[in-house]
Amino acid sequence: MHNQDSLLFKVFIDQRVSNEPNFWALSVKKLLCDLGFSNVLSNFDPNINYLPVLCQRFKYLYVQNWGAPLENSSKSGYYRKYKTYFCQEAYLNSIVIDNLRVQLCRFRTSSHMLDIEMGLFASVARDCRICKLFSLNQIESEYHFLLCCPMYRCLRTKYVGNTLVIYTGITTNIC
Repeated sequence: MHNQDSLLFKVFIDQRVSNEPNFWALSVKKLLCDLGFSNVLSNFDPNINYLPVLCQRFKYLYVQNWGAPLENSSKSGYYRKYKTYFCQEAYLNSIVIDNLRVQLCRFRTSSHMLDIEMGLFASVARDCRICKLFSLNQIESEYHFLLCCPMYRCLRTKYVGNTLVIYTGITTNIC
């Protein structure tokens, strides 16, 4: 927009008035309108730096809308339970061993090898993604892995103890 003699500027001006839906200029125009900058296209002032305000508006809209896809996704059920607002989690900086941080991130985002996730790719019905380690007939979910599976009882006792405070604040025995 600063160089009105440039080929890119001329193509943009030509395309923004076109009715072709695939022109990139229409996408830019729609984006600017969605961000509340439709007046910039017709009243562009080369002396104003619009970039900081545009960046701030992008961030604001992203934060306002980041959770919407999570609400409609059955896969993100576990993630929604503890991720209630947009921010960087403190554990990302507190865990200094890269592999542990990566594994925890994978677990939190359901990018792991538990049957609740792997069954999705194998087209196994959700209620048939059963833990194969013990015959408890329970779905091998994150909850089961962390709190119920007898395979990890010793680790839970060592690191958590015999009781656990669930999100509601109620102290309960672990499975």
